[in-house]
Amino acid sequence: MKFKKFYDELYDGKDQINCVLRGKVANGNFEWLQLTGSTIYDNNGNPITVIGETININEKRMELELLKNATQKDPLTKVYKHHAVLTKIKSSMGNSNHFLLHAVLMIDIKHFKSINTTYGYTYGNAVLLEISSKLIKFFNNGNNLIGRFDGDKFILYLYNLPNLSIVESEAQKILNIFDHIYTDDKNKVPIHGCIGIALYPTHGFELNELIDKAYTAMIHARTISGNNYMIYSDSLTLVHVNSHVDRTAHNHYVLKSNSAMDSNILSNVVDILFDARQLDTSINIILSLLGDYYRLSSIAIFELSENKKNYYINYIWSSNSSFRQADVYDRFSFDEVKSYRKYHLSPNSAFYADHLDDISLPAKMKEKLKYLLVSGILQCGIYEGGMDKGFLSYHYEDETRSWNTNELNTLISISKILGGYLIKLRTQQKVNAITHLDSLTGCYNTASFTDLCYKILHKNATNNYIFLFLDIDKFKLINENYGYNEGDRILIYISQTLKEYQKKDEVYGRVGGDKFIMMMNYDDHELLLERVNAILKSLEHIPKTESDFYRLSIICGLCPVNRNINISINLDRANIARKSIQNRHKSQYTFFNEEMKSRLVKQREIEDIMEDALADHEFAIYYQPKVNLSDETLCGAEALIRWKHKNRIIPPDEFIPIFEENHFITQLDYYVLTSVCEHLRSLLDQKRMVVPISVNFSRVHLTNHLFVEELKNIVNQYHIPSNLIEIELTETAFTNTDSYLLNIMQQLHTSGFRIAMDDFGSGMSSLNLLRQLPFDVIKLDKDFFHQGTTTIREKVVITNIIKMARELKMITVSEGVETKEQAEFLKQIHCSIAQGYLYGKPMPVEQFDNMIH
Repeated sequence: MKFKKFYDELYDGKDQINCVLRGKVANGNFEWLQLTGSTIYDNNGNPITVIGETININEKRMELELLKNATQKDPLTKVYKHHAVLTKIKSSMGNSNHFLLHAVLMIDIKHFKSINTTYGYTYGNAVLLEISSKLIKFFNNGNNLIGRFDGDKFILYLYNLPNLSIVESEAQKILNIFDHIYTDDKNKVPIHGCIGIALYPTHGFELNELIDKAYTAMIHARTISGNNYMIYSDSLTLVHVNSHVDRTAHNHYVLKSNSAMDSNILSNVVDILFDARQLDTSINIILSLLGDYYRLSSIAIFELSENKKNYYINYIWSSNSSFRQADVYDRFSFDEVKSYRKYHLSPNSAFYADHLDDISLPAKMKEKLKYLLVSGILQCGIYEGGMDKGFLSYHYEDETRSWNTNELNTLISISKILGGYLIKLRTQQKVNAITHLDSLTGCYNTASFTDLCYKILHKNATNNYIFLFLDIDKFKLINENYGYNEGDRILIYISQTLKEYQKKDEVYGRVGGDKFIMMMNYDDHELLLERVNAILKSLEHIPKTESDFYRLSIICGLCPVNRNINISINLDRANIARKSIQNRHKSQYTFFNEEMKSRLVKQREIEDIMEDALADHEFAIYYQPKVNLSDETLCGAEALIRWKHKNRIIPPDEFIPIFEENHFITQLDYYVLTSVCEHLRSLLDQKRMVVPISVNFSRVHLTNHLFVEELKNIVNQYHIPSNLIEIELTETAFTNTDSYLLNIMQQLHTSGFRIAMDDFGSGMSSLNLLRQLPFDVIKLDKDFFHQGTTTIREKVVITNIIKMARELKMITVSEGVETKEQAEFLKQIHCSIAQGYLYGKPMPVEQFDNMIH
């Protein structure tokens, strides 16, 4: 249904299309995918194409589901909360096999209130935890569901059971749990349990009805001594249960009935939390309430960081009227707090000392506590699943202050309640962060970025804004050659750099991969360009080590904000501008214009047919001859590609850049190599003359560590001697000369291939590349002869290049030779080989074969 809706919106030409669904990926697994698209319209408002992408969000979705799932679990027992388990049971019942048996079991701990009163809540919690852990161990499989129903009661839903005897066997397994709960000889209250069972469909089809009947059976089972279970029958008097009771309200009631606590203050705390709209505010109110009620000097909540290296004080209250939060809001290292935290040594996670001097403290901690007027302390730990999450620290100045049992029990209980709510708050904040922020860099994701843009534009209705859409050229190389951790570090560095350049009422975010977006405010066009250049320059050299840097090319598209169209279309236009940049060997930016949109439409048309075109052999191989200048004999050829589509030739400069960007060029290059090998094999089998053929390979191959092996496999498949294949790589492919490039070239040489640098002189680093990389051939860029004649200045340059190449024992090939004057000049300066219209245009294979013979 979701995909059909996506298809319908695509077909109807909706502005923005977004769909999240599960689909089968390359490895055969089903994963979460996000499909997005933005429709492009012609001048008449008619939809003509859609720019879209598919993003694998499986990892992020799974993390989000885990965190959402955590908010549904009871913090003590780790089973589902009341409302959550009922929702899940209803869903499971809706998908169940109605011809099989299902069971609802209500589990009760008998006399649990007496256990709490006699042995304390710590022991009571331990009992609940032991029972829940055993239930999870035995029944947390398949579609069974476990929840904490109401204080000391659990609900268990057993799914698709073959017969009643299995239900009874599982009930007995639960009762055995009670027999093995540890009790010492001094225990006066035995721990027994009882179970009420209702069966689906025997006792009803609705969940509320089944709960009522299971609860009724449980009430009757409770009247029988020892551990026992009872299956509902019509002879029992039905007891109706409000299955929507909130557990917090129940805890409120239980705590108020406990005579060992101060029910008034406890009731107030629970009421404040229960009615809380802003939990942060409610916690601060409660700290103030407790401080006044117990005549304290200050209260602070220490929260342990995720990495367990630091404690943060995020909540604090003080009786000091001159108190400033900024003086105490601080971060303490774990080691600084270690000597101060004593609660973990106590069985009930609470500790107090009447004299601060009795505790050995670091100077920083002692200074902060004295500022808070601390003489004595009371600490209560915050735990989640047995893991230390921090503590509440209550401080008092009165040295005569003493605590009675009532006060201690009350504050310990309140601290546990506050800790539970605080853990819930932090979990929810994590969920929100995943929803709104990029998990790696911490900057906004696309959806949140877009929302903030709308708000900023609304707030600043008359200001000029512009969108930046930037990425790193060949970022994939960093991940593959230095590892993903290093790649992630660079992405975080980019995010932090953008933050440094961010001003008021501006926003930046990460789209995905190495792509970042930013909305900037500007008044003056020149000052805007200065800012853009500064950003690009700061990202060009990202520290690699203390003495070395990554030298990166940052490619940026710019689009002034058009308030008459939505944000996504503005961003798409900035992205179109980014994609339009061809020469990516250095950082640069460009502004969006309408011509780019036309080019994008053409690009989409080409991408729509490229796969079929390759399969249908629309791509034809042409050869352009190379001749020895010394005797003007044929000595080789360059394999070139021509695309014949529907009775017209699509020029290479229209499709090659597109294939470079979408990496289809790798398939095309291997197609050319295969065709050349087939041709050479045919000539060799016929005992005919052959000459070496040079084949162009895109820089995209250099990111593939299997490139040399794949190339060799094709050549070996046709048993072609490697000296008949020359590998041509353009100069601009080598914007980075790290060791992995040298390794690739060494592998090619070892395999017997000759390597040519194509378009020598077209870039800015030709001489440096000759110094560092072992080329066999350099091909002078045809622009040296672009006007049909050669100037004196150009002759000097060409003469010295060829002289240098001879001294480096390299073969020189001059492209674009069109006149006899150029050929004579090249002979005089001892250029090895010429290629150009003077000797032959690119020609079909048959014509080239005739030329050979």
